[in-house]
Amino acid sequence: MLKRLLTFDGGSEFEYEWISGNKIRLHYGDGFKQKFSLDGSIYDELIQVFRLKTVRLNHVLNEENVEDWLILKGIKTRITSYLGSILCYEKHAKKGMKRGMIAFK
Repeated sequence: MLKRLLTFDGGSEFEYEWISGNKIRLHYGDGFKQKFSLDGSIYDELIQVFRLKTVRLNHVLNEENVEDWLILKGIKTRITSYLGSILCYEKHAKKGMKRGMIAFK
């Protein structure tokens, strides 16, 4: 079932759903026509790697962040704003005290 959320910064809407084979499919852009699928095992690993940490979502030199971790996993599409919202919605994290930060549980 599709869920509609705001991006992490609240700038736009997107939709996501869990699909067969344990994947998250994102629907975004004009009319939600663009799609991206992320393997659930990467999502689960992300939660474990950043467990109990507060980090930036996007790339910052010399700071641990979600975007660089995704790039190391071969994910070149910029999906951090979507993932940040999903992680918060699914209660794996919450917004950090500073803008662009996410606090994992």
